[in-house]
Amino acid sequence: MDTVILPPSLYDVFLEAIQFDTPEEVLQRVTYHLSPEVPPKHSIKAKRALSHLLSEIVRSRKHDLLELLFHAFLENNVPVDGKAVKEAVALPLQSATASLTILFELGWGVNQALSNTEPPVLSVALHDVWLVNWLLEKGADPNAACDIDYTPLSVAVRTSPFSLVRLLLQHAQHSHNGHLVYYAMQRADMNESTRMIRLLHEYHKPIDEILYQDARSSRFRAQFLRGTPLYYACSNGELQIALTLLELGANPDKACMRYDQSVGPTPRDIAIHHGWAFTGQPQSKGDHSEKDC
Repeated sequence: MDTVILPPSLYDVFLEAIQFDTPEEVLQRVTYHLSPEVPPKHSIKAKRALSHLLSEIVRSRKHDLLELLFHAFLENNVPVDGKAVKEAVALPLQSATASLTILFELGWGVNQALSNTEPPVLSVALHDVWLVNWLLEKGADPNAACDIDYTPLSVAVRTSPFSLVRLLLQHAQHSHNGHLVYYAMQRADMNESTRMIRLLHEYHKPIDEILYQDARSSRFRAQFLRGTPLYYACSNGELQIALTLLELGANPDKACMRYDQSVGPTPRDIAIHHGWAFTGQPQSKGDHSEKDC
C-alpha cells in the first residue's frame, strides 16, 4: 500500500519557522496567514495554531520573537494558551516576569484559571517567593478558583513553606473558600498538617465545611459522597489530625452529603470502626480497648 503523505499542519509550518527562520521572516509569515487576503476559516486555524505555538516560543526563551509578534497577535486577537503561562513561570525570574508581562498584555488575566481544574498562575509560581510577590503586586488573588473551588492558596497549604502560606493569608484574610483544611491535611508530614490547620484556624478559615458543597464546585462534584475534614481524618485513620479538629470545634456528628441531602456516615460512625471514642485521650497503640478521640 502506498504511503499517504499529508501536508504539514499550520502548527508545523509555524514551528519550523520559529526554529529555522529569522524573527523578521517569522513575523512576515504570521502576518500573511492572519491577513484579510486569506479565507476567514484559514485565519481561524492560524490563530489556533499560533495560540498553541506561544508555549514553544516562551519555553525556548525567544523573547525577542515574542516582542516582535506582540502587535500582530494583539491586533488579530490571537488567544493566549494556559500552557504558555505555565512555561513562563518555569523560566528564571527576570525572563518569567518579562514573558508574563507580554502574555498579560495579550489578554491573559492574572486571575484567570489555567484550565478547568487548575487555579490561576499564582498556583504554579509558589516555588519562587519573588515571583509570588511580583504576581501579588500585579493583582493576583490567592483565592481565585478554577471551575471547582481550588485556589492558589489551596495548593500552598498542601505543599508550600509556612512563611509563604502566611504571606498569602495576609492577602486572603476575609475569604472562606478553597477548602483549605482539606488540602492542609494532605501535607506529607502529619505534624505539619496539624500545625497548618491551627494556622488556618487563627485566620478564621472554616474547619468543618462539607467538601465541594459550595455553589461553584457542586455543579461538578455534587453527585459524589462528600464529608468534612474530620470525616476524612477519621476515614484515613489520622487520629492526630482528628484530635486537632475536634479541639478546634469540628462536629463529629456532621454527616456526609450527596447533592443537597445528608446521607451519612458521620465522623463518629467512622471513628467507631477504628475503636475510637470522642472523650478523653487516645490510648496506646497496643491497647485493644477503645481509643478515645
